[in-house]
Amino acid sequence: MQGCNVICDNDTDFGRVSVPDVELCDMMPSMMVDHSRVAHLDEEWRVELFAPLDKFRVCFSDQPGLCKVTSIGLQ
Repeated sequence: MQGCNVICDNDTDFGRVSVPDVELCDMMPSMMVDHSRVAHLDEEWRVELFAPLDKFRVCFSDQPGLCKVTSIGLQ
């Protein structure tokens, strides 16, 4: 991830902004990973791998799907 932008509810310059409909579960994404698949990594690398999964858990899902959100005019 290179950056993050914030769009306020009353901003209209961007048109309709889609927000993913995500159910938050109590279990962190890093806990849903089969840890035997990353057993070859030392603890420091596992922490670095799993930190973004947990921090940005609303962006991840175990259900396959299609992203329909697009960014128009971004460089």
